[in-house]
Amino acid sequence: MSTTTHHIGTPDADLRYPVLVGEQIIGIIFRWHGRWYALPAGTSVRVPAGDGGTGQEDAALYCVREFEAGRAMPNAAWIRTQWENRDQELRPLSVLDPRLRFSPRNIESAKKAWNGLRRFFWTPLQGYPGADNPWLMRCNLCGWEGRRYWSHLRGRNGNLPSTYRHPGCVDAAKVREKISAYRAERDEEFKAEIVAGINRAYSIPLFREFEFEKAGKRHPGPPPPRVACFFRLNPSQPGPS
Repeated sequence: MSTTTHHIGTPDADLRYPVLVGEQIIGIIFRWHGRWYALPAGTSVRVPAGDGGTGQEDAALYCVREFEAGRAMPNAAWIRTQWENRDQELRPLSVLDPRLRFSPRNIESAKKAWNGLRRFFWTPLQGYPGADNPWLMRCNLCGWEGRRYWSHLRGRNGNLPSTYRHPGCVDAAKVREKISAYRAERDEEFKAEIVAGINRAYSIPLFREFEFEKAGKRHPGPPPPRVACFFRLNPSQPGPS
């Protein structure tokens, strides 16, 4: 068990966290596709080191153990390359994040995600990193820049994403006003409510009239309203059994 006191520092733009002993960076940890990885100081190969709720601390402890064993060796050149100068790198915008494998499946997922961002007024500022990894983007409603997860922005079970976009963004009414997808959803909901109300209001007289017609009799009461006859004759409406 490790006896070295460590702490996890402030993340960089890619949400990579430095692991420090005192003021010395002994490694870097980050989450990628649900797992936590460790990059001990002086090395260049990331190592899967944690999962779930304890994944971040497990990855940090891996760096500590490597440091105690003498395999993690902090040096100025490594720190400059892996940490200090990383945020200043010029990174050309591409369809895929460089860390994501170039494959037909990933390219197709990236295209869907880019089109989805455009539909909901976001502008990506880096390549697609995968649905469950933080993605740097700009909100086109207010200009905010930060990282969001595509898995949160695409909606679930065929539903539109929440109108809550990020802290400090415009309110839900403004989001619905600006983004046509939400207006179309409200229109469909309104139409469905009208149809459901009409069906509830006229289903009883419709079926009563139908039963009298099957028996060759005339309905004793007043005829159903004209709109009810339309729904009875509409072939898309299920008829009585």
